[in-house]
Amino acid sequence: MGLLIWDMRRLLNPAIFSKRTVVVQFEYFDAPKESKDWWLVSSNEDVDLCLTDNDYDVDLLVKCSLKTMTVVWICEITFNHAVKSKQFEVTGDKSLSKNIQEWLRTSPLSKLETTETWTKLDWS
Repeated sequence: MGLLIWDMRRLLNPAIFSKRTVVVQFEYFDAPKESKDWWLVSSNEDVDLCLTDNDYDVDLLVKCSLKTMTVVWICEITFNHAVKSKQFEVTGDKSLSKNIQEWLRTSPLSKLETTETWTKLDWS
């Protein structure tokens, strides 16, 4: 679980936020209590990951299961599908939620080919 959120932090695009501080809280309702809540804090285009509530004013709250975030992260389903099917709940700043796919970029590994579409290599 920590690897997922750390990867999300690594790929977050803070340039979308300009120079303002933005706090996004992720609540994974099916996670163990000690790892249920995570905060991504972007300030001056730098992103921190927090496991504790530091009394931040949360701009956006994202609630979902860990499984849902994982399948969205690896592009098995889209953010829009997860929201429309009520697997993903986003509350708070409308401009942040509207542009979630621009600042919370998905895993680059999701763009790899499947074994059925791999290009055959000629080693001769």
